[in-house]
Amino acid sequence: MLGVSRSHFYSLQASGRLPLPVRLGGAVRWRRTELEMWVLAGCPPRDRWRRAGERGAVEATQTGLAGAGTAREGMTRRAKTQNQAVSHG
Repeated sequence: MLGVSRSHFYSLQASGRLPLPVRLGGAVRWRRTELEMWVLAGCPPRDRWRRAGERGAVEATQTGLAGAGTAREGMTRRAKTQNQAVSHG
């Protein structure tokens, strides 16, 4: 999906570049949709990625727009629009 080797994937994880994984017992997994959104957002460092998600949740709560989307989803929509513009341009 990401087009990198397994060792590079884990070095990205160790360096704090990937979104946080989900731990299920002893297994470590990543949400596919989150990785897809992360890639579309330009693969930002984990701390910036988390802040974008937190800002979106706070903004939605403050404006009464719960369920309207997070900042990450907004980044994803913009990235998809940009990709479509490039693809169809």
